[in-house]
Amino acid sequence: MKKLIIFFLLTALILPIFFVRADEIEDITKELETLKKDLSSKEANYQELTTRLNQIKNQVSQLEIEIVEKENQVKKGEQALAYQKNLLNERSKSYYKNIQQSSLTLLSMLVADNLSDSFCKFSYQRSLVNEDKNTIIKVVLYIKNLEEIKASLTTEKNQLTYVKQEVDPQSKVLSSQISQTRSKIAQLSTRQQQL
Repeated sequence: MKKLIIFFLLTALILPIFFVRADEIEDITKELETLKKDLSSKEANYQELTTRLNQIKNQVSQLEIEIVEKENQVKKGEQALAYQKNLLNERSKSYYKNIQQSSLTLLSMLVADNLSDSFCKFSYQRSLVNEDKNTIIKVVLYIKNLEEIKASLTTEKNQLTYVKQEVDPQSKVLSSQISQTRSKIAQLSTRQQQL
């Protein structure tokens, strides 16, 4: 009888421990399954993000190359700008000088003895005025275009800097989340094996 009582007491003490451990193992197993699903979805997202990040990095590299090319164009344009400004100054002086002569030529044409010579001089002065005017317009448009390219280049540089700053942290955050999930899975697996 003593043996039977001892057997029941031992069974009563050991059996709950076994059930508690079984429940704990079951809870850990469920949590492991949940974490593994979470990890697989995060890894899939990470792969997709990595692919997109690589595409973005390639685009960023292309943009950097284009920006360097545009910077070179702007430098060449600024070098040509000095010449264009000198040309603009000369043509402006010539334009105003020829306009004044053109009006004088018109008056002299009206009072001149030889109308055909006067008309030729007037036409010549008029063509000089038009040529100067067209050259001035071209130089002004060139300067305006150069300024637009500079503004565009500055905007592109700012956008490129922003993209670079945004791309890397996103990748690092997701990578750290994956590392944390893997670490937790390893801890739970170790705990499960201990039980």
